[in-house]
Amino acid sequence: MKIKFVSIVLIVSMFFSAFVGSAFASAKMKDSPNKNYYVKLAQNASYYDKPNGQKQGVIKKSFSEKDSEGNEQIVLNPVKIIQYTNEKWIKVKFSNKKSGKSSQIKYIKSDNIRANYYSLDYIIIAPQTGVNLRESNTVKSKILTTIPMGTLVEVYYKNDSVESPIKEKWVNVQYIKNNKKYIGYIYEGLVKY
Repeated sequence: MKIKFVSIVLIVSMFFSAFVGSAFASAKMKDSPNKNYYVKLAQNASYYDKPNGQKQGVIKKSFSEKDSEGNEQIVLNPVKIIQYTNEKWIKVKFSNKKSGKSSQIKYIKSDNIRANYYSLDYIIIAPQTGVNLRESNTVKSKILTTIPMGTLVEVYYKNDSVESPIKEKWVNVQYIKNNKKYIGYIYEGLVKY
């Protein structure tokens, strides 16, 4: 009786694994975003009515609040990228209230944003022409694809290793477009961290 039970459990678990595995394998990958994603501010940032327009105020980088024990905490103010208008200006959605209410859509200079705060997980493509993703970390290597300006790209760490993804001024990244995953290198001087 015990052997039959174990056999049935094994058969059911093998069927379940095959079914779930195939369901996940056929799931569509999400494209690397080039708008409607959140970033952090490097410092308090002036905002404008349009690129090169009239300064209208300042977006706070963070808020302070007390935790349950009365200790002061710093909470970062998330800013949503609506659209890169060019290399220097970004249309953003933000709030200067901790609650997130009273949000506004304005323009800030691109040097005010950071893709990461504590770790190196993402980079943002900076040049207006986009960036070539290359097969290896040299300008002579094959171009796999071109990634458009403003795209948030995941930094690629091989097999969850602690080895740096930056090699001789090239960053190893993963880019997803139209359900296809590209892994390659981008020159470090063409991205924002």
